[in-house]
Amino acid sequence: MSDGQIPLAGDSDGQGSLQPTDVGSEDEGLWDGITDGAGKAATYTGGKMKKMFSTVVKNFYRYLIVVFLPIPVKFLARKQLAFVVDKTDSNRLEFFSQPNLVTAIHVIWVGWLVGACALYNHLQTNENYQLTQSVIHGLEWAWIVVLCLTILVMGIQFGRVAAGFLLTSIVILILSVLLYEQMGEVEILNQAQGVLEKVDVELGWGVPIIVSLVLGVTMLLSSIWQQLDDRWTVAQQGNFLEHENFQQKDRTIQKGAKTFIHSWPCLLRRFLLFGFGEIEVRDSRGQTAIERIEGVFWAKGVSERLKSRFESTDVRGMGDIQGGMSVDELIEEEEEEI
Repeated sequence: MSDGQIPLAGDSDGQGSLQPTDVGSEDEGLWDGITDGAGKAATYTGGKMKKMFSTVVKNFYRYLIVVFLPIPVKFLARKQLAFVVDKTDSNRLEFFSQPNLVTAIHVIWVGWLVGACALYNHLQTNENYQLTQSVIHGLEWAWIVVLCLTILVMGIQFGRVAAGFLLTSIVILILSVLLYEQMGEVEILNQAQGVLEKVDVELGWGVPIIVSLVLGVTMLLSSIWQQLDDRWTVAQQGNFLEHENFQQKDRTIQKGAKTFIHSWPCLLRRFLLFGFGEIEVRDSRGQTAIERIEGVFWAKGVSERLKSRFESTDVRGMGDIQGGMSVDELIEEEEEEI
């Protein structure tokens, strides 16, 4: 083709022909990006699912333990019934007020124990491996004693005076019986033991298990309700003790010139129910009561924690409050409001 002529479609001259672009490397880069993104997404999703599964298992354990072993100690039901120190949120302290229903915690776990032993004997056909009747009989009497004591503590609060009279009466009764045995040569205690052994208190495995199941589920629902309805919180860094009622703060106690006094209206509850008592918030002189928090497990320990957190008050600069307003601006705003 000579100069000045327009190239035709059929010309075979390679100077004007279009060269194909290399798209293979771009496709490979795109697929590599998609693969890397899918891998990262899968890893992120797997981590979230693993964390969610772990959270579900922990919460299931926390709620299940209340039904079977509602003891407010570490690794059992302390976080559900007593208090929580949340280390992931500035060591925030949370504690809960509990109703009189918590006096039945010993009936629950003793009932499960008695029912499990009786059910084991019922299912075990080989008599050589069964528990003896004396063991079962003793466990049944233990369940009855715990039940009666729970009803007594639930209905009556034994303060210092009443507890003193009760203890003194028991000691006098025991000493009187022993003295009468020595002087009259009569075996009162042995005869009483024989009479009690003849009493038919066979419960089987159904009665204690059903009672423990009903009380355990009720305890679980009550603990969840109290965590939502009657929860007190105080942060490690902060100036307020706040009461939450269904995620709404309805009471706030500010730091400064406050003291906390723990007390036990019922001494039997204190010793039988893991320091179950109340906490009073008073002024610095301890005369004026500001708030009374009832039904707290480990009342002394929680009170000491509150005292340690109220020993100092966090101080912030004036520029950090009211949206960074200066002192002069705050004074001017107060004068305008007046």
